[in-house]
Amino acid sequence: MALKNTFFLLLVCMAITMCLSLFFAAVLTQTKFKEKNLYRVIFFFPNVLSIVIIGVLFSHIYEPNTGILNVLLKGIGLENCAKPWCGKLSGIIWSCIWQAC
Repeated sequence: MALKNTFFLLLVCMAITMCLSLFFAAVLTQTKFKEKNLYRVIFFFPNVLSIVIIGVLFSHIYEPNTGILNVLLKGIGLENCAKPWCGKLSGIIWSCIWQAC
């Protein structure tokens, strides 16, 4: 089961990351606008952050009661979608994919 989940994470993260990276790279190199360097910094900034800071950030996002994700879902009227995201295996896998990408 662990090996299956590992390969699933590997394939999905790699596919999402590569598609998004190629799309944003093409947009940043092919278009001409003033904010080009700002977007380059914004896209590169997560690579510079410490993994500890990213872990703290995602713990605040996924906190079951007052997490940012659940507060946003409740704020737009999707109370049924708010849940403890890391409470089940399927939620943990997609949360890890989002964090890794």
